[in-house]
Amino acid sequence: MFTSARETMMALQLLGKDPESEHGNSPTVYLGPARGTLVIQSWKARAEQVAQLTIPGHEDAIELPLRMPRFFPEMDGTGDDSDAR
Repeated sequence: MFTSARETMMALQLLGKDPESEHGNSPTVYLGPARGTLVIQSWKARAEQVAQLTIPGHEDAIELPLRMPRFFPEMDGTGDDSDAR
């Protein structure tokens, strides 16, 4: 996939961190503003989970707690994430 210079220069916008994280670093949800995507830092999916999936080489699988989608902008129907943090 081609990445433009503009995409690499635009900073990720923090949408929210898991308030129940033991170490305060993960899971974390970011907005990738250049492409209108979410970038999610989370735990790697376990081998037995990955074995049930067909994952192309350019993709990966993660586990995300069910409490984390509240940080996704569309989850509240407004597209505004200002109250999610």
